[in-house]
Amino acid sequence: MRQRIDSLREMLKERHMERNQLRRELQTARAQIEALHEKKPAAPAPLTPAAAASEDYLLLAEEEFATQPVRLPDFPRKFHDTIAGLPKPIARACLALIGRMAAGEPTAFAGSKRLKTAPGIYRQRVGADYRLLFRLHLDRFEIIDLINRRDLERKIKTLT
Repeated sequence: MRQRIDSLREMLKERHMERNQLRRELQTARAQIEALHEKKPAAPAPLTPAAAASEDYLLLAEEEFATQPVRLPDFPRKFHDTIAGLPKPIARACLALIGRMAAGEPTAFAGSKRLKTAPGIYRQRVGADYRLLFRLHLDRFEIIDLINRRDLERKIKTLT
């Protein structure tokens, strides 16, 4: 009986030591996660001043987007083909952005600007070279197109 009690005490002691070790590892992991959260995300590739200025004359001033309602995204018919023809990182970034905007995240709208010639349509950057054109409705988020930056002026002319 004493041997049994001693063996149970030994097992309990081992489990206690193991649990303490796991707690220490968990604290280390939490500290690493917090350190990663405190780091600022890498800034997107800066636009050259000429590239940024080239489309500024087409846009109105940036607006402040406060809390946005949840809206269902409404995609155009050929959007699947458009996404399929893009580089994978751009396609991922675009779909992630659309999801965040549809969910109503105000940070997803940062940098969105209205078009001067079509004030109901907004432009949002996707990467350095692509632009997402969209409309906001009460209950839905209408995607108009995802285009290369160099085609923005031509596309705007077709929208007006």
